Amino acid sequence: MPLDFPSPPPPTTPNGTHFATAERLDESSLREELRAVGGHPLLDTLLVATGSLLAVLNEHRQILALNERLLAFLGLGSAETVLGLRLGEALACPHSEEMAGGCGTSRFCRTCGAAIAQVAALEHRQTAERICCLEVTHAGAPADLFLRVRATPFAFEDRQLLLLFIEDITRQQQAALVERAFHHDLANTLTSLLGASEMLADDMRTDHAADAANLHRLVRRVVREIDLQRKLAAANLAELRAAAGPLRLGSLGDDLRDLLAHHPAATGKHTMFRIADEDFEFVSDATLLLRVLGNMAINALEATPAGGGIRIQISPTTDDIVFAVWNQAPIPPEIALRIFQRNFSTKGTLGRGLGTFSMKLIGERLLGGRVSFESAPGSGTTFRFILPR
Repeated sequence: MPLDFPSPPPPTTPNGTHFATAERLDESSLREELRAVGGHPLLDTLLVATGSLLAVLNEHRQILALNERLLAFLGLGSAETVLGLRLGEALACPHSEEMAGGCGTSRFCRTCGAAIAQVAALEHRQTAERICCLEVTHAGAPADLFLRVRATPFAFEDRQLLLLFIEDITRQQQAALVERAFHHDLANTLTSLLGASEMLADDMRTDHAADAANLHRLVRRVVREIDLQRKLAAANLAELRAAAGPLRLGSLGDDLRDLLAHHPAATGKHTMFRIADEDFEFVSDATLLLRVLGNMAINALEATPAGGGIRIQISPTTDDIVFAVWNQAPIPPEIALRIFQRNFSTKGTLGRGLGTFSMKLIGERLLGGRVSFESAPGSGTTFRFILPR
């Protein structure tokens, strides 16, 4: 469990501290600690073996050793220039110069994730992890760093040391911020568009009432799709809810045809539909159901070579509606074992592995149906979704 923030001491004189202790080892004691830690086989092995940026600190949070990864991250060729410094000083954090005590003692340090992790770990003798956001100057220009800092106390001979594992998550954080901003702005725009299309659809005097109603339906679906995608990508499954309403089998088939008609995966391929002649009404969430069927069909098209085709069959029974999508390519057994696993993809690129996972999640957890598949050489692959009628 995450530790509580340690209780900071009250602000003191300008030469004191606003958060962590200011005391450091004197030069002679620091040299002695550096000799004891430097070159020790256990610590040397740890510094080389870990895949993280790693620093070894004393109980005054001074750097006693660091690995090559951290040296490269700091842009240094030798560790000599940072030994005895604290992390913020090695990173050239501007707040490390605001107090005579250096890193950890300014007003800003009370909200610094790296400082909090170190103080908490030393105070509670337990591992503490925090996210650290700091502004630095890189190549003469200001830059933002986002670091995940994990501080672990370590008893070494008669000394109390601190292992500081650091992960640079700047790119991930920036990507998440860009994605969040995109979804936020797009949602605002679509909300306005949704309101305008609703007003247009309600105005029965227009000569294009049917077109207006169709526009409103499509915009509403896009809004729902974007919200669904945001929650799926964030793994925020608790927020997902089905919005059931009356649907007609014929309209669902038309929507699926429209979805596939202009999809790039359908280029140069043909899709055969077999839909029951009986057009009846049933209850489900149109957006979620179309997402399941769309993923089944698009995956089948992507597995089909140019000139080939897929078959889509919708067959109502007394209790269920059976949706089946067939393509001629079999799934290798080792892939079939993990076909519904989140983030697993055969395409070998980041950001893939959501389609079959969401198919299973939406179809079973939200719509109450059953998703399955069968695949064999010679007979191809068939995905089925059985939805209670």
